[in-house]
Amino acid sequence: MATLVQDVWLGTTPRLRGRRLAPYEEAPARVVFQPDLGMTLEAPPLAAFLESLGRSVDVVAFEPRGEGGSGGRFGAEAVADLRALIQSAPQRWPDGRPLVVAGHGVGAAVVLAAAGEAGVRAAVALAPSVPDFLESPDWTRHVRELGVPLLGLAPREGAAHTATMEALSSHPRAAVLLAPGDATSLLAPPWPEIVAAWAAHQAGLA
Repeated sequence: MATLVQDVWLGTTPRLRGRRLAPYEEAPARVVFQPDLGMTLEAPPLAAFLESLGRSVDVVAFEPRGEGGSGGRFGAEAVADLRALIQSAPQRWPDGRPLVVAGHGVGAAVVLAAAGEAGVRAAVALAPSVPDFLESPDWTRHVRELGVPLLGLAPREGAAHTATMEALSSHPRAAVLLAPGDATSLLAPPWPEIVAAWAAHQAGLA
């Protein structure tokens, strides 16, 4: 299991409730994870997923504004919140670990929206679901033009935003996998281990 489990507060206005999990050994990468709407840090599927990730990489997960213990109201500001967290990473975590951003459902779309920020080494999108405030004619072009490696997972049963998955499939540095089960199944083994191994691999590339 993850050796370090620490509840943290991120941001200032509003405060965002987060949790850090990390292994005892030196972690090769830091993964900042944003869950789907309606999924708190205590939700059993997410808690188990984060615990598995935290066995081999340093994980910081947070509930977006208006969800769980985070203040405010969910909306377009969620992208700015994630961008601010990415931008603050060198001061917040001066150890210099490569930063990988990852998300599930709506959180995956927010991650893709912010993945172009300087300092992001790679991004992971699990069953992306695009909220209204990100839907635009430029969305798929934005995904295709992201300059970082991408990992996209889509469930065989249930929803994943079709246009986003098609954009990921045409991205020159993306790996796209179709997984059995529904969107929540992507939080169950073997996917946490696969995400952690992929993040560690990307962190090791110059």
